[in-house]
Amino acid sequence: MLEIRSGRKYALMSYAICPLSVIPIRSSASDRSEQLSQLLFGELMQIVEFKGKAWVKVQTSIDQVEGWVRTAQIHLIGEAEYKRYQEEFAFNFELKESLRTPDFFQPITLGARLPAFDGMGFVLGGDAYTFSGRAVFPRDLRADPNLLKQLVVQLMNAPFQHGGRTHLGIDGSGFVQLIYSLLGYKLPRRPLEQLLWGRMVPFVQQVQLGDLLFFEGFQNHRFYVGIALEDGQVVHVHDRVRIDLFDHFGLFDTERGNYLYRLRLIKRLLPDCSEQANREPESSIEEETSRGKQLRVFS
Repeated sequence: MLEIRSGRKYALMSYAICPLSVIPIRSSASDRSEQLSQLLFGELMQIVEFKGKAWVKVQTSIDQVEGWVRTAQIHLIGEAEYKRYQEEFAFNFELKESLRTPDFFQPITLGARLPAFDGMGFVLGGDAYTFSGRAVFPRDLRADPNLLKQLVVQLMNAPFQHGGRTHLGIDGSGFVQLIYSLLGYKLPRRPLEQLLWGRMVPFVQQVQLGDLLFFEGFQNHRFYVGIALEDGQVVHVHDRVRIDLFDHFGLFDTERGNYLYRLRLIKRLLPDCSEQANREPESSIEEETSRGKQLRVFS
């Protein structure tokens, strides 16, 4: 078991839950530091280290991201509550909806968690919340390509924000992680980690709706990720959530008429579509775009 560190004092790790709509996770104990990711309402964390009274280092439960959050923005819970909330919760499927208490409204975002939700509400931190929007329990999530398209539509034109995970600001890997969490998949946070998931799709002609497309930058050799749609389209985050085209070479910017990134890898998490699986492949990504070249990836 990990330990909490606070100066020279050590204690067994404790736990916390996000009680706000969204809070930033930062690379250091400063509001000016890089935003690594975000915590959505109801998401859980383990506490690693305190730094004074204002900051605490946490490790998220959904993807094990470590970073710093403001102590005043989290709600400490015990181990029993932590274990219960890990198993008993529902996902918010509404883009614009609020929790209600007798005293205030609490806006929450798509993919937020409703801890110990009983179908109508829950209690957290002494406040009784009610929720009248669409909530789905993890056992009822389904790997449905049509549901994927519905979720994508809700997030279209959301602005790019490094480390973001909501419709108010999101990055590419956060977008993929959020979409797939609502299809029943628990993906890691960064593209370099996400590309280790799923089954390899060797041929562009075999791509089906929902496949993850991994691209490499021409200059910085960093990895970018998007989700394949139909008819050679890909939804991804470049300035905003948008739809462009892709082929065996890369991701084509339909607005500016040029390629943004080079296609390097295709992975499949959703069940195979028999119609797509029976098509004859013509050429592979490796054959057409990286013959003899070693794949370089950077987090």
